[in-house]
Order: sequence, then structure tokens, then C-alpha cells
Amino acid sequence: MDLKLTDKTALVTGASQGIGFAGAKALADEGCLVTIAARDENKLHNSAKTIEDSCGKRPTCERVDLSDSASTAKLTKKYAGSKQDIDILVICTGHPSMPHFLDSTAEDWQAGQDLLLRPVVELCQAFLPAMRANKFGRIVAIGSIYGLESEESSVIQSTYRKALLGLIKCIARDNAAYGIGANVICPGWFDTPLVHGLADETGTKEKRSVKDVLDEWQQVPPAKRFGTMDEMGALVAYLSSPVSSFINGTQITIDGAQLRSI
Repeated sequence: MDLKLTDKTALVTGASQGIGFAGAKALADEGCLVTIAARDENKLHNSAKTIEDSCGKRPTCERVDLSDSASTAKLTKKYAGSKQDIDILVICTGHPSMPHFLDSTAEDWQAGQDLLLRPVVELCQAFLPAMRANKFGRIVAIGSIYGLESEESSVIQSTYRKALLGLIKCIARDNAAYGIGANVICPGWFDTPLVHGLADETGTKEKRSVKDVLDEWQQVPPAKRFGTMDEMGALVAYLSSPVSSFINGTQITIDGAQLRSI
């Protein structure tokens, strides 16, 4: 299938590794002109080299800390209204702290909002005007299955991921007439550095090997495995493309049948 993405411009945040990187690589492989943004410049440039080796085009790298409004504003000022507007915005944020509710603090909640929700508002407000003017745009926000089924051990993520669904729904309804699509991808367990890092923390706490923890977690989805980066990248690319124009204002779950709800 031709996704009609050749020479479309894309900005992907959180793209130095994991799901953000998977989306950026898939878009570049489909012919997009990609800018990747993240906090760690070394990882960014390593990821850019990997993408260049795959498709022959090196993405532009931009350092940004989405939890810092000033850093986000610096990025949007550089690209919003530039000579070549952003056609596709893929927003992958970080992972918040994971206290249970009674253990959480006001600082935890503020940090969660600054990480998971506020940057999405700032990025969309910056890039939507040009998308409207061009009568085309795609916004793909990376959420979580915990935005659909709450998890008490991840109350901050569950709360703000649900808010993300409402925000993207409103953006989609407000901008669909301008040829703009906005959707949320809700991943389950994927083979990412984040998951490996969490497994390392769990293994240390429980005096178990990382392999033992990962093997246990892979049994959670009925598919009995983690999702792959290629699977995630393919979904990001499809939702970013002109051929997905009637898929709008919704959330797409990609979790190996983990969620029980309909």
C-alpha cells in the first residue's frame, strides 16, 4: 500500500528510543522528512544514524525537554510558521512516577501533568494553525492502555492518559473540516528500553533476574509476547498518512488482546 507520505514533514517527540523512535523510523522509511526531538542529544544522534542507515535520509535532531514549557516553546518557535510547515506531529511523552494514590504528592501530580498533558496542548496549539491553512495535518499522540482501563499502581498515568483521550477527541472534532486528523495510540506491553528499565527496578526490588521479570510480563497479554517496534511503527505511519483520513478522534489499542473491555 502506498501511504502517500513521500516528502511530508513530520516532527516526532520522544524519538531517541522506544516507541517514539519506532514511529520516526517508520515515517522516514515511508519517505517523510523527519525531525526527531528528545532530551538526550547523544541518543538522538545515534537514532538519527540508525534511521539514515535504513532509509538513506538523516533526520534533523532537536533537543527538547517537554516537561519544561520554555524548552517546548523554543522548539515550536523554530518550526511553527517556518518555511516548511509540519504536516505530521507525533507526540510521545515520558513515563510518570508510579505511586499509589495515598502515597502520591502534589508535586507528583504537577510533574505528571507537565509531562503527559501540558506539552500536548502546547504542541498542538503551535502547529494546528499551519495545518488548518494547508488543509492537511495529522496528530498522533501516544497514550497507554491505562488511559482506557485504570491501574491503581499507576494512578497518575491512568488519570492524565484519560485526559489525553478527551483532549485529542476535542481537537479532532474542532479541526476535521480542515483535513486534520487527530488520534491516540494506546499501547500495551512493548519491547522498549522503558520496559527493560522497569524490569531492572523490579528485579532489584524483588531479588530476581531481569530475564525472569520480563518473561513473567510477557505472559500478561494473551498474545504471550511483547509488541515489536515494527508493529508500532507501522501503526504510527498509517495513522499519519492521507489514506487514514476517516479515522479521526479515536483511540487505537495495540496490546495483543490484553484489555478485557469492549
